[in-house]
Parts: sequence; structure tokens; C-alpha cells
Amino acid sequence: MIASSAHETRYALSSIVGHRLSIAAASPLIGGLLVLTCIRLLQVIDGIVDGVTGLMARLGAGMRHVQTGYIRDYTLMFLLGVVLLIGYLVLR
Repeated sequence: MIASSAHETRYALSSIVGHRLSIAAASPLIGGLLVLTCIRLLQVIDGIVDGVTGLMARLGAGMRHVQTGYIRDYTLMFLLGVVLLIGYLVLR
């Protein structure tokens, strides 16, 4: 069943791409717009990926300050989490 749905998906995608390519070949203006749209879409996707990687780098830099290696710091964070969880459950 999975193979058939993957096959159907591949067929649908290839028919869409094939249809768009035949339109692009028929009209240079539409073909140019299709190329520009694909380039812009790739730029948007690239920007999203760059943004996510930058966010992860900043989060990692922030976590370096939290991870001290001292058990007392980890115990304090654990207890703070327990207090917040109990507070949430009581006030809910």
C-alpha cells in the first residue's frame, strides 16, 4: 500500500512538472515566469533554512551558559521545573 501511494505521488508530481514544462515550451514568457518563480521559491526555502540554522546556533550559544557541569545547578533547575509544574496543575 505504501509503495502504491508513493508511486501515485511520483506519477502526480511528474505529470504536474511535465504539464508545466510543456506550457513553458509553448510560451517563452510563461517559461521565463516559471523559471523566475522556481528561483524565488528556492530563495525563500534557502532563507528559511538559514533562519532556522541561525536560530539553532543562537540557542546553542545560550545553552552553553546554562550547562555548567555542576550538579547543584541541575538540581536547582529540576526543582524549579517541579515547582512550576505543580503551580500550573494547582492553578489550572
